[in-house]
Amino acid sequence: MVVLEVLIAAYSVGMLILVILNYALLPRVRRNPAKENPKVSVLIPARNESQNLSRNIPLWLTQDYPNFEILVLNDQSEDSTDKILQSFAKQITIMQGLPLPNSWLGKNWACHQLSQAASGDLFLFVDADVSPEQQAISLTVRTLEAYHLRSLSAFLKQSFTHWSSKAVIPWAFQFPILAWAPLFLNRFFRFSSLAIGNGQWFVFEKQCYLAMGGHEAVKSSVIEDMALAKLLFTKGFRYQPFIAPELATVHMYKDAEDLTEGLTKNLSFIFGPTLFENFFFFILFVGLLGTLAFKQGIFFLIVLLSFYIAQFTFKQKNVSPILVPFGIFLTLFLFLRSLTAKKRKTISWKGRAIT
Repeated sequence: MVVLEVLIAAYSVGMLILVILNYALLPRVRRNPAKENPKVSVLIPARNESQNLSRNIPLWLTQDYPNFEILVLNDQSEDSTDKILQSFAKQITIMQGLPLPNSWLGKNWACHQLSQAASGDLFLFVDADVSPEQQAISLTVRTLEAYHLRSLSAFLKQSFTHWSSKAVIPWAFQFPILAWAPLFLNRFFRFSSLAIGNGQWFVFEKQCYLAMGGHEAVKSSVIEDMALAKLLFTKGFRYQPFIAPELATVHMYKDAEDLTEGLTKNLSFIFGPTLFENFFFFILFVGLLGTLAFKQGIFFLIVLLSFYIAQFTFKQKNVSPILVPFGIFLTLFLFLRSLTAKKRKTISWKGRAIT
């Protein structure tokens, strides 16, 4: 019992140190005046996204950047996505997605089609549920330029529209970024094992994207953003992930059912396709639960401090401490559910089976 208590103590204190180091040393978005204004192609795949598009396309149209185009691909939507898109037909380029080939997953195929039609010097892939700030494109271009990067991805602020998202999303998508590994080392070294990316906001120089094989190189990957990040490191391109809540807010899941389906798809693939790689995610959350069991919760208070540092980093507000233990349990449950669904090959997303 004493050994276990020592391990939990080391776990909680080590996590706090790692969160602080990542917070302090991860690079920040730059606001330097841009030397050039390369043409940016904003590329948005959309399947059944009518509500998000009606909210977000006007925000894209009011960007302060002087040189960009917007391409949206309607990926055989079954709602009013096309009707919404047609209302902006004079201001954006609308594409109708081709049927999904057998060897591709839906989003990867949609992004590939968008890249083939884009005319920009930079390809900015974003999800339809992303609400950009007015300076979002400008800040992205300036940051690429300031750090001399060929590609970057950004982890954005999340919109918590219901109790389940407020409980789970911070643990599933935000806390692990700072508490999982010494990601700040990527600023100084190129460790492909630590490469992470976020498909909600991923920008490439056109020539970099083409040289690495684009989405075609990861066409069957469920977590294509992580695969792209690893590929960039492997190919030797200068790439950096950023925590950048100042760029945009994401409205990921509209309700608890949507969240359950989405996390069942994602969680067991986040750290890799193998059971060994997912073991680390499992240990992370089992360790969090273990901090509740010793020293009247003092170790859990240390974890709670780590959690709120992460929330401050992402500029998230109003996540009640009451939801924290509940969120840990729910995230672990959804992770195990995702593992089971992956083993049984019953994962689906937006009406399409994922195997």
